[in-house]
Amino acid sequence: MNQQIHSGSGDNIHAERDVVIHESQKIMSDLTTVLSELSKKMFIDSQSESDVQQKIVISPEVKILYNNVQRFKPIIDNYKLFIGKLNALYNQYDLQGTNKTHLILENITIKYLNAKELLKQKYPCMKEIELVRKHSDDLICAVEESLVEEIKKSSNLEISIEAINVAIQVVLIDAFIRCKILERPPEDAFTK
Repeated sequence: MNQQIHSGSGDNIHAERDVVIHESQKIMSDLTTVLSELSKKMFIDSQSESDVQQKIVISPEVKILYNNVQRFKPIIDNYKLFIGKLNALYNQYDLQGTNKTHLILENITIKYLNAKELLKQKYPCMKEIELVRKHSDDLICAVEESLVEEIKKSSNLEISIEAINVAIQVVLIDAFIRCKILERPPEDAFTK
């Protein structure tokens, strides 16, 4: 027997015998908005790689080597040229005073720090940088999975999963280069 109960909170509750299922309303996500806009603009008038490189403080190659990124490297190489389009979107939102860029990047940092903390608990005897280098690709994937799950729950999801999967790579690469994911190389890391 299936009985629908309204709790007054906007949730629909379905009771089947002893099992209670809650169907919560979806909530808005700034990241979903940015990904939606990015997916619409990514492949139109692509900026050259040299234009993107001028905006990058830390070379992706240096960060890749320092953190021992393996599996994610081809994705970085393939999609880093779209960072300019993402930065243009971030700039538009920031000019509106919405602070979406900061919030999105901080959300990514939190997801990275949580994933790293889980690894530190699993391997308490390893030095942090060794842990990051050994599990760099796994950490990036953990952040990606967490973001995708968050996006799927947002109320303003208006793009396909394929578009999300492609656009999220650009967001991750930008966060990686801005050192929101993995560790920032010291200034002298590769000058020796």
